[in-house]
Amino acid sequence: MNVLLRLIGVPILEALVARLPRPLARTLGITLAVCSNLLPFVALATRQITLGDVVLVYWIESVVIFGWSVIRALTSRAGSRDLRRFAPLFASVFFGIWSLVMGVWAAVIAGSMGLTGGVVQYVVIVGAILLSTTYSLAYQWFFRGQRDVVSPIMAVVPAIPRCLPLMAGTLVGAMTMTLLPDDQVRAGLALIAFRTVVDVATQVVVDILGERRLAAPSPAAPRVAAQAS
Repeated sequence: MNVLLRLIGVPILEALVARLPRPLARTLGITLAVCSNLLPFVALATRQITLGDVVLVYWIESVVIFGWSVIRALTSRAGSRDLRRFAPLFASVFFGIWSLVMGVWAAVIAGSMGLTGGVVQYVVIVGAILLSTTYSLAYQWFFRGQRDVVSPIMAVVPAIPRCLPLMAGTLVGAMTMTLLPDDQVRAGLALIAFRTVVDVATQVVVDILGERRLAAPSPAAPRVAAQAS
């Protein structure tokens, strides 16, 4: 696991956030989330990519988010030992099946609508998504210590609402192909705006709830105090 974390850059990002004031570190995470959405927005608005490209990118993003969620489940220090064994396995199977099914559907939609994005566009957009999601993992989960108070089951819950843009994208793509074939750009821009709201809201909620858990007194604290008295 340590090798994997080093490969995706978690220690580097942890070292970065350690040098930043806490409000700035939190703001940086939100900024990265917004920028990862702004790139496909601009690319679609300037017709460098199509709605089909957006759907395909969202599928790639969902795979990344699922993978990072499994890492959270594997590295959680809260909950029982049995739960820490079961949750990663369950998450891997569930997210694996979900990714396979949605991947087939996304490929059908993307292929039907056409792909115009080049290697550069995909590298930049997917790179921004990787940076944003990995920063969130490094800052919230490891640096702030949420893995010490969040159970492995709850660790994978935030991935579920972030699947909504992919689901919406496939539906929007199907409807656009049949009802509004000449209105792909506006449909895609609306989809990206929706994804931005979901991303930012999820990140803020996870951060707030995680901080509350960290601030809550440990269940063992009252017992220790009682024994001391």
